[in-house]
Amino acid sequence: MLIADEVGGELLAGTFSHDESGIVALCAAMVRHRVEVVAIERPDGVLVERLLEAGVRVLAPASQSGQGGA
Repeated sequence: MLIADEVGGELLAGTFSHDESGIVALCAAMVRHRVEVVAIERPDGVLVERLLEAGVRVLAPASQSGQGGA
């Protein structure tokens, strides 16, 4: 995960465990750095629930299903 400032400067870069304690630590880091919006691949699950509970807006890309190649 990377938290960057408004000009792209690195504020925090690291990894978090994929369990409850890691999710809690991740959310705490985002709150500490005043993260307002996060982009994430999947718009569901425990991580998204915790981010929303922490007041972080979650953006997910549009689904790619149904888009066939040539």
